[in-house]
Amino acid sequence: MRAGVQSLPEAQQRAVRLRAAALVTLMRDEEPGWDGGAIGDIGEDRFDALAEMLADEPCPCLDESGACLIYQYRPLVCRAMGLPMRTRGNRIIENACPIQDQFPEYAALAPQSFDLESLEAEESACLEAASVELFGSPLRSNYETTIAGAITTAIG
Repeated sequence: MRAGVQSLPEAQQRAVRLRAAALVTLMRDEEPGWDGGAIGDIGEDRFDALAEMLADEPCPCLDESGACLIYQYRPLVCRAMGLPMRTRGNRIIENACPIQDQFPEYAALAPQSFDLESLEAEESACLEAASVELFGSPLRSNYETTIAGAITTAIG
């Protein structure tokens, strides 16, 4: 995401950062005492309730027309949305796209083969490297934040 935001023209970078800061402010207003960073600091249940409450707020990386400005660099959560998947172990991961109800043809899509195990191994290595880069230690590789939180804290 950092490379994606930094690849944008300065005016778009500024707009993405402003939208991210505004969204983090909304999250902090709804969850007093939380800095808008680590999801673990408020727990999954409270975060899920906050996410549901702010579900209509657009991602800070979307332009006025709804196009993703950092599509080539989008995070894993964005890449995994939209298609049901079948793992090598024959487990079905349902389509979790939040706007799928706007596209009825999604429901008709057959699960696509997906090597979840390889992805998880690669993701673990990436999370550990990011933890070292961001926090100076691999011990925070379980750090989770929102896209807005990543933009305001890690991308600046």
